[in-house]
Amino acid sequence: MNRISMKQIEIFLTAARSKSISAVARSLYLSQPAVSAAILNMEHELGYKLLERTNRGVALTAAGKRLYARLEPVFRRFGIESQIIFDAGTDDRPKSVDLYTGAFHDSAAIRYMTAARSLFIEHEPGKTVGVECFPHDVLCTKLLCEELDFIFTFSCEIAGRPEYNCVRLLPLDIFFIVPAEWCGELDGSSAFLLGKTLLLEPSAGKETMLQVCHAHGLFPPRIRHVSSPLLIAQMIADGEGFSVGGPHIPNADALEANIRCIPVRVKDCNRYVHLVAAWRYDDDRDDTARYIKFLSDGAALNAALEQVPP
Repeated sequence: MNRISMKQIEIFLTAARSKSISAVARSLYLSQPAVSAAILNMEHELGYKLLERTNRGVALTAAGKRLYARLEPVFRRFGIESQIIFDAGTDDRPKSVDLYTGAFHDSAAIRYMTAARSLFIEHEPGKTVGVECFPHDVLCTKLLCEELDFIFTFSCEIAGRPEYNCVRLLPLDIFFIVPAEWCGELDGSSAFLLGKTLLLEPSAGKETMLQVCHAHGLFPPRIRHVSSPLLIAQMIADGEGFSVGGPHIPNADALEANIRCIPVRVKDCNRYVHLVAAWRYDDDRDDTARYIKFLSDGAALNAALEQVPP
């Protein structure tokens, strides 16, 4: 892939999401022939087809879906890091913002982050709190690198890691995420997962996920670590294994992932995974202590949640 440029990758990813050559041309300010040529050249270098024509535009081939699942998270992270670098000439942390908070792309996490922000600035006049959304791995990295002060994420993302402190906010529903073709006529049991490979992100809390499996009588013979949730989704769609987690595993339109989320039914199993607010263990600033106080006040935070749209 040495002769494939970043621009070609951007064109390919945009085409995968939009399913339209003309839409790519408009969004990237290119001509349609230039877009088509870039994709054809990329296909020539790789030695296989990425897109195929349909009545509605273009669609990913099986090989294209797999490549999209690998490249999209990397390209997104590249964009985030590039912006940080280009902004470095200014102040990374503007003096007008006292705390930076981040959440993963989940409605519960975003609602709690928004409610905590409102509660804090209501009781601390003159204080300001920034809010942003990032993927799980980016959140943890930004917290440890002091680019964020608090993150709202899954407890299994930070379980057993001494560099974090956290407050539990609420238990989360847990699902087995499986290929649709495995489901058949479900009888309420998870026996059809016996002997199947468990797919996990490296930071997904392996021990927690295994506890959920063991509670269902499942002892996966193989655990395969995968670099991103998007790639996990595609591997599940291809029948290569199953995963455990919230209903956040991407089912991207670009992939048309053929996956199903089956609720975990063991009593009290949702105690394994919580939404938490986490901060660095050595952050002893006054603003941090005040923010933790509001996070720990369940009644006040729940009242603030009522003001945040679902």
